[in-house]
Amino acid sequence: MIEISPAARAVLEEYLKKSPDKVVRIAFDGLGCSGPNMKLLLETFQEGMALKDVDGIRVLLDEEVDVFSEDQIIDYLDGEKGKGFALSSRGGIAACSGDCSACSSAR
Repeated sequence: MIEISPAARAVLEEYLKKSPDKVVRIAFDGLGCSGPNMKLLLETFQEGMALKDVDGIRVLLDEEVDVFSEDQIIDYLDGEKGKGFALSSRGGIAACSGDCSACSSAR
């Protein structure tokens, strides 16, 4: 399941209103020490794309994302450190000790 927070929805709707030929894409961006890294993109719609309708927003989910977790949450943060989208998952891999010692000792 893909969830879009109200804050993210408002910002995405503005982007998509300006570029109606775009879709939101959640893409796999490699593995880090705490599991899979994902990225959020706006991509030009092409015929044949397997899109999911998430409350009226067209979302393309890369196949690799399904392997780790289909439960993705798109949020938009506006705080002291700046503004931007945040992508998180309810599932996936959680194997990080927090200080990367597990990663360096595994090599």
